[in-house]
Amino acid sequence: MNTRFRPFDTAKDIINACGLDISYFYDDLIFSDHSLFILQFDDHRPEVIKLFFNRDCELDKKIEIKDKLYKEGLERGIALMDEGMFFLRDSHETGEISIYYE
Repeated sequence: MNTRFRPFDTAKDIINACGLDISYFYDDLIFSDHSLFILQFDDHRPEVIKLFFNRDCELDKKIEIKDKLYKEGLERGIALMDEGMFFLRDSHETGEISIYYE
């Protein structure tokens, strides 16, 4: 059995240092407050965390948050990689939420 190292505590510290919080996490994904962005762990490179912004996030806010995340990540030995955008869609029939990447 392979054990994956995912620096969850470091990611949490990075988010908190930016004045934000985690609203939800699942497997290799961390959702910020109001789903402004998602962090995804890279199982092959634990020093890298992928960053996806919600496509509804305003550009000014995105730039501000991204700059803070990058700075805080570097101070903790983590490189955040901008991987694009995402949006969420819920199924009224099943109650499940799906993530779509752009």
